[in-house]
Amino acid sequence: MEINMSYFEIAQSLFDERFNEVKCFLEFAQTLKETHRETIGLSREYEHILKSNICLMQYNLLESSFLELYKGLYELLKDSDISLDKMNSKFVYYVYSLIRRATSKKVESLKNVLMRPENTWNFSKGTVFTCFEIDDEEKKFLVNGNLDGRKIKEFVSNWGIDTSTLEDIDLTDLKTLKDNRQLLAHGGASFSDVGKKVSWDTLVSNNTTIKELFDETKILFQAFSHEIIQVSASAA
Repeated sequence: MEINMSYFEIAQSLFDERFNEVKCFLEFAQTLKETHRETIGLSREYEHILKSNICLMQYNLLESSFLELYKGLYELLKDSDISLDKMNSKFVYYVYSLIRRATSKKVESLKNVLMRPENTWNFSKGTVFTCFEIDDEEKKFLVNGNLDGRKIKEFVSNWGIDTSTLEDIDLTDLKTLKDNRQLLAHGGASFSDVGKKVSWDTLVSNNTTIKELFDETKILFQAFSHEIIQVSASAA
């Protein structure tokens, strides 16, 4: 299996596009607030509504870009020739948890793979291929409108990846961002009420935190990819 970092380039492209969209709109909204408040009659209520909309944009950036990162990792694993016996214990246990929650469709797919007369795959290879075939149910499990810094660190750690570099990033406000998104998406509070509690400095800080978290997670996945490739090569 050749080293190929393109598994994460779709995620990078999507992140760059949406990050710039959020950044430009945030800068525009701040300019509007600072220089044209009286000219256009921007009330405090409308300012709060603007901030709530930016929160939604930031959560959209977080969830969409990390879903693509996760999909890239799954695609890499699906394409690999790893043996579970050669992976770390956390990785193996996580694969076991994937099997436990697999849909009947996935279980049937694994059965068909293993029961084919011409099959040359063992249980390990068949399981890896089946578990990392992402469907709509798996996408919902991975993000599902419920993503924050803790969940991202937990997902990375599940593979046996050292998350110490992520511990250095203050992810507290991403929990608030997720909570605000849920309030707005499910009608738990008005846009004005949510935006009233969010400062402009926090919105700027959120952008910085999301970018730092995305960049560092991608680096960890790339390093893990090299490990996967080495394991695959040693088993060849």
